[in-house]
Amino acid sequence: MSSAHLTTKQIVILLCFTAFGTIFFTLPRMITQASGHSGWLSILVGSLMVVPMLWLMVQIGSSMQEKSVIAYCLSVFGPFFGRMFALLILVPLIIFSGVTIRLIGELFITLILPETPLELIVFMLLILRYYLARGGMVSIAHWGEIIMPGVIVLIIVMFGLSMDKVEMERIRP
Repeated sequence: MSSAHLTTKQIVILLCFTAFGTIFFTLPRMITQASGHSGWLSILVGSLMVVPMLWLMVQIGSSMQEKSVIAYCLSVFGPFFGRMFALLILVPLIIFSGVTIRLIGELFITLILPETPLELIVFMLLILRYYLARGGMVSIAHWGEIIMPGVIVLIIVMFGLSMDKVEMERIRP
């Protein structure tokens, strides 16, 4: 394996971490607040709305394999509108990144390190993100390969311990 390329296993791990971060931290609370018991329908409709956008992104990405997302925007929309569109992509990512760091920091304080200041945990998470970003996607994928088995074990234990509290009749629409 070359250090510049991601394996299929690494890509799957990165996609799983992205989905886990969204699904477990923010999605359940936001959906139940907005749509109540019909929240699962919102997920289904939202997923169907994203599929055409993903298809478009794959088509553009396959035609411009050597360029970054910012370079895509500049080539497709021109210098001015390309920068504006790139900002529309980057600003939500930066905001989402900040919210995620804050949520993970609060989770650490609540469950693992109650006496540690939030600022210290956030600072450590920012250092970790900087280190992983400097190493590129390959270093993030290697980090994911190292911690993924522990994450899988924790998820299985969490679901196993909570199965006695599940009421199957509440899942119906």
